[in-house]
Amino acid sequence: MDCLTIEQTYEPKRSRFVPLLTRIGDALLRVGRSPVRLDLECLPDHIKRDLGFLDGREPHYDLDLLR
Repeated sequence: MDCLTIEQTYEPKRSRFVPLLTRIGDALLRVGRSPVRLDLECLPDHIKRDLGFLDGREPHYDLDLLR
C-alpha cells in the first residue's frame, strides 16, 4: 500500500520594503569600503624579496586597478 503525503508549503510574504532596504544596505557597504592597495615603496626588502619583486624584474601592475 502506498502512502501519499500532501505537503503544504508556506512562503512568507516579503515586504515591499525588503528590496529597498537591501539596496540601501549594499550602497552603504560600498561607500565604507576603500580599495586595498599594496604600496611597494614602504615595504621592507625582505618582504619584497619574498613576494618576488627583487628578482631583477619590474613589478607587474594591473591596469584595471589603476582606474
